[in-house]
Amino acid sequence: MIKAEKLSKTFTVHKKAPGLMGSMKSLIFREKIQREAVKGATFEVHEGEIVGLVGANGAGKTTLVKMLAGIRQAATRACWDIARGNATTASDARSR
Repeated sequence: MIKAEKLSKTFTVHKKAPGLMGSMKSLIFREKIQREAVKGATFEVHEGEIVGLVGANGAGKTTLVKMLAGIRQAATRACWDIARGNATTASDARSR
């Protein structure tokens, strides 16, 4: 069984004004904004279950799978692989 609780991931992106002048200004003066890709995802997958992720473009499906696989670090994370007895939290991932 795989269990995930409160998975979240936030990215910092740069805001750009429209047009050529906006692009030129953003090279020097960048305004940073926080964008949430995944917010509080909680679920369980039991042995033998088949699961699919469905959502619109930009909904965070790929980010969620990457966090579960350990490719991308989650801001908040608690995952368990009960079959193998592994537990991973955000602090565990940072210490690797």
